Amino acid sequence: KAGLIKEIVQSIALIPDQIIRSVYVKECSVMMDMAEQTLMNELNKNLRKKFRQTSMQNLPDQILETPELPAEKQLEVNYNDTEYQEKDVIRLLLNYGKSEIEFEEVDENKRKIKIPVNVANFIVNDLAGDEITFSNSTYQKIFDEYAEFISNEDLPDEKYFINHNSRKLSSTSIDLLTSPYELSDKWEIIARIEVLTEAKLLKNAVVHSVLSFKAKKIEQLIAKNQQTLKQTEQDERYEEIPELLKKQQELKSISKDINKQLGRVITR
Repeated sequence: KAGLIKEIVQSIALIPDQIIRSVYVKECSVMMDMAEQTLMNELNKNLRKKFRQTSMQNLPDQILETPELPAEKQLEVNYNDTEYQEKDVIRLLLNYGKSEIEFEEVDENKRKIKIPVNVANFIVNDLAGDEITFSNSTYQKIFDEYAEFISNEDLPDEKYFINHNSRKLSSTSIDLLTSPYELSDKWEIIARIEVLTEAKLLKNAVVHSVLSFKAKKIEQLIAKNQQTLKQTEQDERYEEIPELLKKQQELKSISKDINKQLGRVITR
């Protein structure tokens, strides 16, 4: 996966237009489930290398010492932090809540049929069914309001959240509803490549986002249970250890299953 991401970033670095580069960094971030800042750091490294090589080729008769630009400070990564996943789920909920995605099922005659499912219903029912909650209180409030609308067989439009009486909720919604990465179809002609917008891949985007959020929440539970297990051993409460080990095994099994659906291999 790391090698694939490096190849993608190298390809993005070949694009001369800065705006188009930014768009593809965003797309790569979502599809590969990696922090956008990490990809941007790698892209900048490639661009600096390309710049130095070009400068040397343009001045063949001069010996230049190109000063090494200071590497950007890498952000500390908390592997158990769910902020990125929570934001993505709520962003999809706000932008595509009223849209529909299709799932295949087999009817009583063993024929494959397509079942349309509302995006908001899928996200809310799937997460609520597994009792998944948000660490970010504002995201949780937006989720809860969607759940209340759905219980009343209704759905809010974006104006409801934009004009919400809570300033925090309103500003967050406006931020998530305003995407600087929207491209018109003319960019497909200019760049000579198809721009795979999120709307075209909505089902994959929604399912991937929900599963990624669940995977992070399971990682949190595994880390918490591991810490409890260590503390139990230190306190010599040995009678509690078998139950904690059983729970750890169950959590890791769930994590493995979710990550398998995401096409990931767990290495830690």
